Amino acid sequence: MTTETRERIIWPLLISGIGMFAGGWAGYWLTYTLGAFGYIFSSSSGPSRYADQWGTSFIPVAGPWMNIADNDAEPIWPAIMGLLQAVGLVLFVVGLCVRETVEVELAAPPPPQLRVELGSTPMGGPMLRTTVNAF
Repeated sequence: MTTETRERIIWPLLISGIGMFAGGWAGYWLTYTLGAFGYIFSSSSGPSRYADQWGTSFIPVAGPWMNIADNDAEPIWPAIMGLLQAVGLVLFVVGLCVRETVEVELAAPPPPQLRVELGSTPMGGPMLRTTVNAF
């Protein structure tokens, strides 16, 4: 069996980066969207940080940090979601740009096949015909 060296994308990093980025952005966006809708349909008359900061939830990676800079409320949730998005983006870029070297086993060609046929000669007598296929 022969082997060949090939380079390929690091798929586990790429896929985990997409998942972390999408999860961080979706969690951040859902938190502020549900909070803004809860404020809109409630009877409270004071300002809501969810309604005020809802627009930044559409901005990936930078949105959570913009929210922390503009808001005096507790920054833990936006910081967690911002870090999750940033790490996911870094993993995606590393998985896409850095290549790993792998050894690939190449399939061996099939063995030659011997074929035996019974035929007749031009004079009508028996004849044994053999052929070897070496593909």
